[in-house]
Amino acid sequence: MLFALVLPAVLGAVGLAVEGGFALAQRQRMQAAADLAALDSAYCQLYPSKPLCVSAANFPGSGGSATRGMALALAQANGYSSTSVSIVTPYQSDPNRIAVTVAQPVSTSLLSIVGFNAFNLSGRAVGAVQSGVSSASLLALDPTKCGSMALSGNGTITAENGGIQVNSNCPTALTGTGNSSVDVVSSSINDVGGYSLSGNASFSPVPITGAPSLADPLGSLSPPDGTGLTNQGSFSCSSNTVTSINPGIYSSISASANCSVTMQPGVYVLKGGGLSISGGASVTGHGVFLYNAGSSFPSAGGSFGAVSLSGNGTFSLTPQTSGPYAGLLIFQSRDNASTLSVTGNGAVTGVQGTVYGALAPVSISGNGTMPAQFIVDSVSISGNGSLTVQYAANQVYGVSSTALVE
Repeated sequence: MLFALVLPAVLGAVGLAVEGGFALAQRQRMQAAADLAALDSAYCQLYPSKPLCVSAANFPGSGGSATRGMALALAQANGYSSTSVSIVTPYQSDPNRIAVTVAQPVSTSLLSIVGFNAFNLSGRAVGAVQSGVSSASLLALDPTKCGSMALSGNGTITAENGGIQVNSNCPTALTGTGNSSVDVVSSSINDVGGYSLSGNASFSPVPITGAPSLADPLGSLSPPDGTGLTNQGSFSCSSNTVTSINPGIYSSISASANCSVTMQPGVYVLKGGGLSISGGASVTGHGVFLYNAGSSFPSAGGSFGAVSLSGNGTFSLTPQTSGPYAGLLIFQSRDNASTLSVTGNGAVTGVQGTVYGALAPVSISGNGTMPAQFIVDSVSISGNGSLTVQYAANQVYGVSSTALVE
């Protein structure tokens, strides 16, 4: 009689030891599968054109997404069906993060005698694409300037997936006037100094004042020295011409009226005269890098020209995808304090990649979404437009990598 009473307890204890150990091993196996799926999914987020990722985009259930297809394929390779896998991307509104959960019940035998029929187990991991430089959409480097980041008029700016950093220690380092507004999505506004608002201006979230200053993340990047580049003289187009130009060293490049220019892939050095695109001119350049230097190039100094991208023509400027300047569209020499301006709807929507100028004040106005990053001396945003700066680690400068973050 006593034996019959204690038998369930004995079987339960044995079952917990045996089947609990098996369940722990299965839980570890699920976690390993989730880790691998999340990490390799992040890889496909960073390198969607890699052959393995192209194949993953065709995996059943992927919906054409390489990140989703990679997670499903790796889960299946580890013995888990698609019904056991859940994928969330963007994760927490961040398109550079992918959350993968592998969940599956593990049935019991001995423990079922005492009414415990299954362990509900899961493994969860979050993979991310991380930039090697800065995740700020807008970074104003000037350490003392008041109004280092200034917004005015009726304009609104939305920073997606990357924050705002103002390095100035001035009490009014960040200013908003009129009906201007700033909305930073999934990140923060970090301000070394203080900020001021007037009129109906607003900042969201509330800026973090007294934030630590960030060192210039591109401060050690060497500029091009012109080796192997052809001297091209100056280029100017002001008619209804359709033409193309090749990489090299230019004293200046300008296009206006309805000129249509294709910039062939490569490195363009602007030697003293800068770059000016205006009117209805259209400019296309994929895989290009522009270095705005002085007239004494490759030495420092000389006279300097500005970079001015304006008008409502068709703009499509994208950076190189490999090499020392991959992801970097414009690099203004560190002794060039000329203003870099991007105005007009066409120019705003056509700029992609990192724009860098340690001494360059930047002026932005217009409507549209700009998949870009600005690391500059200071930033001024004005006008009546609605501008979105959309940071993505795989589209800007930096040695991006993948990592498990949760």
